[in-house]
Amino acid sequence: MAVIFSNSPGVATAIVDPRVIPVTFGFGGWGGAAVRNAIIRGVGIRSQGNYQLRYTLRNFTYVYVFGEKAGDFIVSGLTFAGNCNNSDFAGISGVLDYYGNFGIAYYGNPVPIQIGAAAFWGFLVGVDTGIQDPDSQMGQFSLTFKTLPP
Repeated sequence: MAVIFSNSPGVATAIVDPRVIPVTFGFGGWGGAAVRNAIIRGVGIRSQGNYQLRYTLRNFTYVYVFGEKAGDFIVSGLTFAGNCNNSDFAGISGVLDYYGNFGIAYYGNPVPIQIGAAAFWGFLVGVDTGIQDPDSQMGQFSLTFKTLPP
């Protein structure tokens, strides 16, 4: 777990605890989450089968299965106004730039997503960001991807 110290409002320095095993996470274009001025606090994956249930008057139930629906992959975290550990990525504006470069309406292609050894593709379909604490110039963000069925 990283301990985060603030030098001044909007600027953070992360000190990584050497006892914690690092987890590799990244998605295309970001260049690796560890070198950015955004702290990823949550990753969620949601999948669902594509099915239909039909009930008859004689109490029979028919199940029709059409494969898998497109899933959701959501990345959420914190951002800062200033640069973290002298990186060139500015918090909220960097998240918005990433969406502007790789969003489905702008990029048109899926981006690669990798969590550990699991790799898949997803379309960046949404962004949500804002200032969480104006005094410390800390914000929050979430990026929503639609993933392709395996």
